[in-house]
Amino acid sequence: MKKAQKLLLLTFGLVFFTGFSADSQTQRNLDFSGFEQFLLIGSILEQDREPKQEEWDRLFETPGYEIL
Repeated sequence: MKKAQKLLLLTFGLVFFTGFSADSQTQRNLDFSGFEQFLLIGSILEQDREPKQEEWDRLFETPGYEIL
């Protein structure tokens, strides 16, 4: 995987999987619980393999995706 792709993947993960509130009126609570699953998916994709459906499901069930 190219450096630019890795940087984009990392940036995407930090932005969407931290689970923080974007509302300036609320306290920002960080939740990194989805980041481990994000890294797992990223490592599988770097090996040019397709993650299993269960792995995608675990990623999409993380708090960061609930915010989206």
